[in-house]
Amino acid sequence: MQLSPTIKCHRMQFHIIPVYAITLYKSQGRTFDQIVYQYDKSQLHQIVYMALSRVTSLDGLHVTNTRSDLKFYHGFGPACPTVRKVRDEYRD
Repeated sequence: MQLSPTIKCHRMQFHIIPVYAITLYKSQGRTFDQIVYQYDKSQLHQIVYMALSRVTSLDGLHVTNTRSDLKFYHGFGPACPTVRKVRDEYRD
């Protein structure tokens, strides 16, 4: 589009998908179809359990981390029954 002999304008459009972010504490008692969770091995077992239990299906769970470490450190052994409960629930 040309506005005048000396001014030209080029407009490019792109689609924006509305999203929102909330803290884990504000998400208590709610469920979501999809979540993106930033995992860190230093987090408490209870925090990991609360985050993973917010999503309604395993297909909607997206786990990221800042260290590119793909190992999941929680939920193994007898010391963490809360996270083991979530792991057993999604195993089916």
